[in-house]
Amino acid sequence: MIEPLRLLIEDYEEEAVKFFSNILSRIGLTPLRPLKSLLLSTLILSILDSKRWSWHIFSLESVVKETWRFISHVGDMDDIALFKDLDLLETAIEDTEKLIRLSDIDRTNFVDTIRFFAMFLSSVKTDELRDFYSFSSRLRAFVMDKLSIMLSEEAYKHKARYFGQLVVLDREQSYRISQMSLLCFPIVDLRTSDTYLYLLGKVLKIWNNPPLSKFHCPMDPSVIRVGVRIGLFSKKFKTSRHGGFRYRIFQNIARDIFPNDPTKLYVLRYIGETLCKSHKQLCEGCPFFGICKYYIMSEEV
Repeated sequence: MIEPLRLLIEDYEEEAVKFFSNILSRIGLTPLRPLKSLLLSTLILSILDSKRWSWHIFSLESVVKETWRFISHVGDMDDIALFKDLDLLETAIEDTEKLIRLSDIDRTNFVDTIRFFAMFLSSVKTDELRDFYSFSSRLRAFVMDKLSIMLSEEAYKHKARYFGQLVVLDREQSYRISQMSLLCFPIVDLRTSDTYLYLLGKVLKIWNNPPLSKFHCPMDPSVIRVGVRIGLFSKKFKTSRHGGFRYRIFQNIARDIFPNDPTKLYVLRYIGETLCKSHKQLCEGCPFFGICKYYIMSEEV
């Protein structure tokens, strides 16, 4: 099964990347936009996308709309200084449909993450962000020198293990440095950081020669759903929390199939968003139907 699956995924990767590119372009996120705007606005979208179930946003369509509502109410997305303003961010949340319902702790962590990341972007030159290795280095420096001081005592305790890992990471481990640095921000989890780096590195292609073999595939529920149905993952993955043991298994599977670029497995999300939805499956139009256990079993019934 693995070899046919690998070939099918590679056949559809370009189509999947184009799909996500079109999603980003709907809120003005294209390679033509200023780099700092892309870095900040893509982070906001990645947060909402990774939290879409727990925050009751649900669909990717709703994620896009809610991201735009929030950003547009803050003001010009190219004006990074606006996103450092606590009052503006709080007011913008009041004009949304979903974010306004956040718990106090989620709301605070969301706003603080945006403010702190905008501060990071304001503290560096644009040219220092164009190279992935430079981006990871500058981000780690900001996190260790400034973010560690700005976080509340409670927030720092919650993120302390990531700060600890940043201390020991070798500078050549640029993906892990970027990932761990992002995880130090209050609202960011592994799915957020992996989605963010995927969108920037593979879809928007803002960096020259990013180390794709070291990238992690975002462990999105749609990827898991399709993976379980075709028999790539066990059903236990459906109920697993993001992170921990199953996260490592997931990344190992992605790397075993695509050692040069594990993020190719994210094509399964494209299939999940367009054909293999949770309550509506268009099996006969799916390129994976020939190797899909779910389809074969439904045909036998």
